[in-house]
Amino acid sequence: MLLERRGVAVPYRILHRFAVAELGFGRRRPTLRVADGDPGVEVQVDFGRLGLIPDPARGTRRVAHGLIFTAVYSRHLFVFPTPRQTLEEVIAGFDAAWASPGLVAASTGQASELMR
Repeated sequence: MLLERRGVAVPYRILHRFAVAELGFGRRRPTLRVADGDPGVEVQVDFGRLGLIPDPARGTRRVAHGLIFTAVYSRHLFVFPTPRQTLEEVIAGFDAAWASPGLVAASTGQASELMR
């Protein structure tokens, strides 16, 4: 655009070639692999939106959330459905997850923080 204002026309193909060669445009960043821990060491926990469910009390639909527990090694998944994201719901979700078979870990990490 700046060159056009000065009367210089540059084809897109040439501009693209310059951007790739000089600026690295379009190159993918290398994937950084993270080693999985040992079995039973870590569970990642995060909230997710499950969808809309009918709310007869209000006569509308409301968002249903899920507290999602994922075992890092086995990828075992446990979802605790909840209408709100409150501390009480988180505590109830952890209680339910620890009572479920196959989901035992020494520590937990929030998935959104670990994926950055």
